[in-house]
Amino acid sequence: MSMKRIAFGVLMALVCVVVGAVLSKPIMAGLNEVSQRAYRLLNDDGKQIGYYGSGRIGQGTFFLFNPDGKLSAQIGSYENGSEARQSLLGLHDRDGTLRFLMRMYGPKDSPVIVMKDKTGDDTLLIGLDGADEVPFIRYRSRDGSMKDLINEQ
Repeated sequence: MSMKRIAFGVLMALVCVVVGAVLSKPIMAGLNEVSQRAYRLLNDDGKQIGYYGSGRIGQGTFFLFNPDGKLSAQIGSYENGSEARQSLLGLHDRDGTLRFLMRMYGPKDSPVIVMKDKTGDDTLLIGLDGADEVPFIRYRSRDGSMKDLINEQ
């Protein structure tokens, strides 16, 4: 490829960046002016299939519902207790039961993945300990006790 073609390509890329930045400013300014508390997403039958907006403590929340109106996914943060303001992403089964949870935990906002059984009990946990961020993998054994695969005692 010739130097003229490379120089022309670089010049066009820079022009596109500048034009894009100039054109996006009015769009972004308009977005910043939108002030709605919440949005409900409806399917063609008028059933709510989604919600995003402000939660009870002013945090951002996003929920998706299945066609039966049951919760299927959620993104947001906890509202109270020691978990307040910690991020979460939850996936629910077809009955609306929380089964898979990715969340922040403990004073260091350590990442944790939680898999729950049909009754809602934590069954498999993978993550970093909330206090010292030591990795762990814990599971509920058949006798109901929690076992640690990495830090067996």
